[in-house]
Amino acid sequence: MIKNQSATIPFFVYNPTDGSPVTGATSISVYVSLNGSAPALATNSAAEVDAAHSPGIYKIVLTAAEMNADVIVLTFSHATAAAMPMTIVTVPAVPSVEQIQSGLSTLTAADIPTPNQIADAALARSVSNVEATAAEHSLTTLILGALESKLNADKTWSIYRTDGQTLHATKNVSTNASADPVTGVE
Repeated sequence: MIKNQSATIPFFVYNPTDGSPVTGATSISVYVSLNGSAPALATNSAAEVDAAHSPGIYKIVLTAAEMNADVIVLTFSHATAAAMPMTIVTVPAVPSVEQIQSGLSTLTAADIPTPNQIADAALARSVSNVEATAAEHSLTTLILGALESKLNADKTWSIYRTDGQTLHATKNVSTNASADPVTGVE
């Protein structure tokens, strides 16, 4: 059911003694509880659908206000008949294509960031915001390697997170005494 939209709700009315369908019942009181509030008498009256072809089936039209809740509980009262309480869970209305398009039509060029603005925002973001979830082979590791790392005596390169203590990655380092000190990172 759609939240805050009028809805027709069918329900079954039966004889509490033998469970048989009840036809011709009048004065069925329908009570509406919104999100656990105290029940209130429904605005509209319940009506029988079709005694000949759908015995025991009645309906009530709930107003938009009576449907304006996440959870709605209906209870029923009648002098000689019964109906089981009913719980309705609503969902928000999905906007139409026209509504989405009309919302988009209010955008101006000033609302859309330029590529430079996007790049500036990305470059200004701290590595500490993503280091805990960044993969080993990522730009984050490259930045941490440049800023937060050390070469160990066992020819491993320890790359730390921005706290300087939490190990982010370890790489093996190849060296050659006749060349530059570091010849590759594996």
